[in-house]
Amino acid sequence: MNILGVIPARYDSTRLKGKPLELINEKPLIQWVFESAIKYKKFKEVIIATDNEEIKKTALSFGANVCMTDKSHNSGTDRIAEVALKFNKNIDIIVNIQGDQLNFSKGVIEKLISPFEKNSLLKMSTIGSSLLEEERNNPNTVKVLVDKKNYAIYFSRASIPYIKEKISIPVLSHIGMYAYNRDFLLKFSKLKPSNLEICESLEQLRAIENGFKIYVSKIKDKIFEINTLEDLKKARIILGE
Repeated sequence: MNILGVIPARYDSTRLKGKPLELINEKPLIQWVFESAIKYKKFKEVIIATDNEEIKKTALSFGANVCMTDKSHNSGTDRIAEVALKFNKNIDIIVNIQGDQLNFSKGVIEKLISPFEKNSLLKMSTIGSSLLEEERNNPNTVKVLVDKKNYAIYFSRASIPYIKEKISIPVLSHIGMYAYNRDFLLKFSKLKPSNLEICESLEQLRAIENGFKIYVSKIKDKIFEINTLEDLKKARIILGE
C-alpha cells in the first residue's frame, strides 16, 4: 500500500488563534507534530496542508512539504481531500494527522493502518483510548461506542450510553486521527453535512449517517491535544520549557 500522511494546519482556530505557530520549547507546535509523523517510515510522504502563508513559511523552514489549500474549507477532512486530488493517484491510504496532537508514536499510526491490511474493503478507520470517569460528562471529550467487531456505532459529546445498570460498556474516548481509502475520502468530502454531524459538530457522523463503517482501534496511551491556552501551558511544562 502507498500511504500519504497529511497534517491540516489552520491559523484561525476558534479557541487558540495561530495555534500551529505557538512555540513549545523553542519549536512551533506544527513542527512537533510533523517530526512525530515522519517517524512512521511507511509514509510515502508527509504533507502539511494549510491556507496560511506564515504557516507555509514556517513549515518550509524545518524541511516540511507544504500544500496550499483553499481558505473556504470548513473542516480538516475537506482540506486533506483537496490534497488527495492534487497528489498522484498511486496513493491508496491517506492519514489525517491532527495538527494539535503532540505526543503520538509511530505505533499509533500503525493502529490506523493495520485494519486496511486485514480488510481491503475498509473505507475509514480511527482510534480511541480508555474513557476516564472524569471524561464521561465532558463535552470536549468525544465518546465513541463500538460494536463487537470494533466498528463505531455512534460518536457523541454527551455521555453515552445511558447507564441504567453498571456493566462493562464498549465506549472509548475518541482520538481524532483518521485513515481513509483515497477514493472514499474524495466521495466522503462531497457528501452534504448530515443532521447528526451538524447537531454534534462531529463530521465523522456524516459517514455513519450515510451507511459507511468506521473501524476503531484501541490504544493504551492518551494523546495530548492542544485546544486552549491552558493546554498550551501544560504542553510547555510537559516538554520542560
